[in-house]
Amino acid sequence: MSNAFGPRKPLFGAYIYRAKQDSNGNTLLAVYHGSKRIAHMDAYWAYSMRRIESHEVEEIRLGRGKRLVCATDLRALGAEGNYPNVLVVGHAFIDDDAYKGKGIGRAMYEAMMVEGFAVRETRVGGTKGPMFFIPDDCGGGGSTSDDAKRVWASLVRDYPSQGTSIRVDAPPVIGSRKRANPRRRNPDSARLYYHGSTGEKTAGSAEGALKDGFLRGRAVQQRSKLAPVVGRVYLTPSVEYAQIYALGGVLAGRDIPPSSIERNGRYGYIFVVPETELRDPWPDEDAVGELVSDGLLKEDTYRYRLGECPRWLVRLAEYHLTPAQLTRMRSLYAEYADNAAVGKKLVKKMTPEQRAELVARGWAVASLGPVRFTEVWRIDKTRSAELREDGSNFFDIAERVPLQNPRRRNPSRSRR
Repeated sequence: MSNAFGPRKPLFGAYIYRAKQDSNGNTLLAVYHGSKRIAHMDAYWAYSMRRIESHEVEEIRLGRGKRLVCATDLRALGAEGNYPNVLVVGHAFIDDDAYKGKGIGRAMYEAMMVEGFAVRETRVGGTKGPMFFIPDDCGGGGSTSDDAKRVWASLVRDYPSQGTSIRVDAPPVIGSRKRANPRRRNPDSARLYYHGSTGEKTAGSAEGALKDGFLRGRAVQQRSKLAPVVGRVYLTPSVEYAQIYALGGVLAGRDIPPSSIERNGRYGYIFVVPETELRDPWPDEDAVGELVSDGLLKEDTYRYRLGECPRWLVRLAEYHLTPAQLTRMRSLYAEYADNAAVGKKLVKKMTPEQRAELVARGWAVASLGPVRFTEVWRIDKTRSAELREDGSNFFDIAERVPLQNPRRRNPSRSRR
């Protein structure tokens, strides 16, 4: 059994995780922010249902003041036989206190559910069917900290559960807890997209858009691999990602240094754009590059977030990319800039139908400008510590900006 951790996989936002199975069949998982490890956990398979029952009896005999009923809960959830697939969390730690309270603990537990479900049949004694996920004080005579109990309390609200035991019938989508989109008042209305701008003092600032009511792309193409395509406006259906651009980085939940506010301006903005205002939308080139990397590697680093790589996209890459580009994209550690460069190249080679197929997946898009927006929200960066990293309270803290020309016609559209 290799001691090396597996490939990088998205957790949420800017966080990724890596996992491995050790020689004893335990699952080990580590979470990273950039190259820094910020959290880790391990889990093991319960020997048998009888082991759980005997642990509960021992708890009662020692008089520790609690009556565990995990075996009863597991059977209520459908666990059958003496050796069901019961994965027990052993240890879980956030290594740096600065990362507590950001949802990392819950997401890490969900990642462990994904990894455990994937190997439940191939482990020693494993069987087909559901997996059951339980805390250490149920499965092995260990204990569960107060922080961990809060994570379990969050999980059992969103998964089939009994007590603190959870039944897993399919690998969960990490971070998929149902949240109401605060801007989607009418469920039958068009999808909304968001454009984040860090402030008035930066290139592509909000100032010009606020004056004439339209978002415009860059007029001159820059040479950087990460440079936006000229004339296109980048929008995302995710408030979380728009918030990152409004703040100038992954800064929600923490104070922004005064020097950064002085340099970029005190306020950031999110512009709201209905889907009906998009013009010739292209799929975001970064996502295209990531999906190509998945398709060429036959890995699932981004598939969980972006979907399966269509075969036509792999063929398009093999035909149009240079040998050097193909080599980089087949590397497990392809650079983010390489993904963007490859995506820019391939999106221009796609047919309109192929672009529409990828746009329909709900990714970020690059719309031909100018693009009319219907709402603008301004965030005071001195309140960044109050924001949740997933963007779920952005519109509660931000201030809505009145529009000067709310009904102005898009100058690019012909009059009827």
